[in-house]
Amino acid sequence: SMSHQLIKSFPSHDTNPAFSKTKDQNSIVINAKYKKISSDNFKKLSNFAIEKFIEKFRDKKKKIEKLEFKLRTFIDKKLCAKDPDYWKVLPDLEFKSSIENRINYENAKHPYNKENKNPIDFLSIKEYGRIIKLRWDVFESTFKSKTILDKHIDHINDLRNALMHSRSPEKIAVQLGEISLNWFDEILKKEEDD
Repeated sequence: SMSHQLIKSFPSHDTNPAFSKTKDQNSIVINAKYKKISSDNFKKLSNFAIEKFIEKFRDKKKKIEKLEFKLRTFIDKKLCAKDPDYWKVLPDLEFKSSIENRINYENAKHPYNKENKNPIDFLSIKEYGRIIKLRWDVFESTFKSKTILDKHIDHINDLRNALMHSRSPEKIAVQLGEISLNWFDEILKKEEDD
């Protein structure tokens, strides 16, 4: 029978008296053997799955990190060119307050680090979009459309969140994320060339 073949496929079934081959106990035997195999190999399988996930998405994570750095640098450079104290005159007080709270928390965690922190370094991808739209007068010539900017920010944010939280993203999220990464790359390259 099928269950006897499954039982025989486990090497310990003849040598381990805890495993019986009677038909009444076939499911118990299979379950016990599966649990033993699962517990013995769980760590190996988990580590293998983690390594495969990391390997599969390593390039995409690097692209996102690179874009975050380039976008942060671009935003800061453009805003500083208009006003070196741009953060102080940013119109959205609630937004500024939430970022300043992050900086204060970071300072409390590391009181020995006295270097000034640039608020732009504490923004999330979604917040890059927010600061661009708050100062649309500076960025409109670069991005042209707030709606399209938002879509690309959302695609990258969805992909980033899945990868940073070790969830396999849906295929369409990967594709949309890659398109949006390329969109930003082209825009930032053009800005560098100008």
